[in-house]
Amino acid sequence: MSKSHEKKPAKSKKRVAKHILAAREKSNANVENNVDDVPSSSSLSDIVPIIPSPLESDRPSINKKNKNPSSPNPKTHTKPPTEASNYLILWSSAKEDAWKFNKNTQSWLLRHMYDDDLVNKKTFGLLLEYMPSIKGTGMLERLVKEAFLRAKLYKKFEAANKEETDGAAPAAGNVVDDDSATAETIAANNLIEKEFASLDDHGKRKVYKRCRRIHDVLKELV
Repeated sequence: MSKSHEKKPAKSKKRVAKHILAAREKSNANVENNVDDVPSSSSLSDIVPIIPSPLESDRPSINKKNKNPSSPNPKTHTKPPTEASNYLILWSSAKEDAWKFNKNTQSWLLRHMYDDDLVNKKTFGLLLEYMPSIKGTGMLERLVKEAFLRAKLYKKFEAANKEETDGAAPAAGNVVDDDSATAETIAANNLIEKEFASLDDHGKRKVYKRCRRIHDVLKELV
């Protein structure tokens, strides 16, 4: 018989251990069970509620500013009196490398210069020296007018006390009698009157003394 017609010996099948076969069958069974447990897309809505996305108009607006009138304004800045005092001390020492103009500090000093709790006697004296260096005639004119208004308020207060002592009725009326004043000026003057009225007798007297000193410094500049 020729070699081409010789039968090739059959390959023997590779035996697999029983414990490996058992493990494979268990793994296949787990996969089938997991597939059966996955819910269909139609049943997902019964399991997990679908929450529709809100419209832009339904979304709560996020207000970055706090509109609660009872809460303090986060932008409000209370300047320590020592910071304003040091500002004038550096200015008076003429050290240009250490002093730098600060508009906010200057505004704070001018706004509180009648309050001796915030601007003490020494700081007020330095402020009087500083005032002629303030740029802008309009600013100086406003300071003079406000000082004059406070002086008139004190004179009215003084006259009312004298009339009460003499037994006469105190004079009534508003000190702000300038018909040409703007609404903004009238509002500012009314605020000055309100602040002045809140002071005790001694406080009113101290304000009047500072008014006179401010007027003496600025009267030649406006």
